[in-house]
Amino acid sequence: MTEAKIRDEVKSLGKRIEPDESSFHLVKMDTEDEFYEMEETLADQNKQQLLTARLKTIGGVSVKDNVNEVMKKLMINKRMALMNMSGAGGKLAFSKTRLFNAVQGMLLCTSYILSVQLYKPPVN
Repeated sequence: MTEAKIRDEVKSLGKRIEPDESSFHLVKMDTEDEFYEMEETLADQNKQQLLTARLKTIGGVSVKDNVNEVMKKLMINKRMALMNMSGAGGKLAFSKTRLFNAVQGMLLCTSYILSVQLYKPPVN
């Protein structure tokens, strides 16, 4: 194995969160190119559904914690710092991205499941 290949392998350690046999590999994004590549990938509805399904497995002790854990799996802090929900201050508007749609889909699904699990029918 060449030195360049070893360097590439070391750099990619810890970036993938799926098993090798998965049909969709999520890579923790740290560059603008990786982010826009993910956006292109998510133009495919099947890939967006796969991502949403993957994100549902991450969990957290609250909705806020769940979102934080999901975002930590998706991007490094440096990448997240270049965005905000509205795009104010010249930043990228995260709410207008396909990645946001996948995260929102995960939240809607997990919130619904949680509400069903917590619901207790009235006792007569």
